[in-house]
Amino acid sequence: ANIGHLPLFEETLLLDEVARGGSMDEYMGFLYPLLIRFTLGIEKVLHIPYYVLLYILQLVSAACAIIYMLNCHGRILGCSKMKTALVIAYLLTFPQLLQLHFAVLPYSLAMSAGLILICDGLFYLRHTEKFRGKVLIRLCGLWLLEVVLLPDYKWMMGLFMLGVLVTGAVKNRQWRGRILISILCTVLCFGVVEKSTQTPGSMGRV
Repeated sequence: ANIGHLPLFEETLLLDEVARGGSMDEYMGFLYPLLIRFTLGIEKVLHIPYYVLLYILQLVSAACAIIYMLNCHGRILGCSKMKTALVIAYLLTFPQLLQLHFAVLPYSLAMSAGLILICDGLFYLRHTEKFRGKVLIRLCGLWLLEVVLLPDYKWMMGLFMLGVLVTGAVKNRQWRGRILISILCTVLCFGVVEKSTQTPGSMGRV
């Protein structure tokens, strides 16, 4: 991994093409090409390569997600401040993950959002008395964020979300209606986003 280098993966080239005005197929979320377009605009002003800006964003997001995980479950791990710093440094510099942080691909940001979603879900499964409306909004919002980054996560994270929300509904009967409405609204948002941003088959991928 090299912060001054842009690995030219095939998917990176497709994302760049979409960011510069190309059409998007059903396998690509709209958020990452939007981020590329935004950083391209900053590049013209600050003369910093857009991919360096993306790398910084991805590293900061990953660090925040790790800190959030340790705040949620640090007692289980017995983490002191020093241990927390070492865990963050280790996870950020783990070679396979570092390769994703230093690439123009949506996987780093999707993993960071997914880690926060999983931590939130597990936390509220253990503390169901804290299951409130804002929790539903945050969980569904993170699920939607995953999907606009990587559409395949709709079902991958959907299974986890289903488990969390069904368990929450069982333990909090008064929330059953709100949980059902939250799931339906989120799935409806998926449909609207896909219909308005994707052109199936436009990139020739099967």
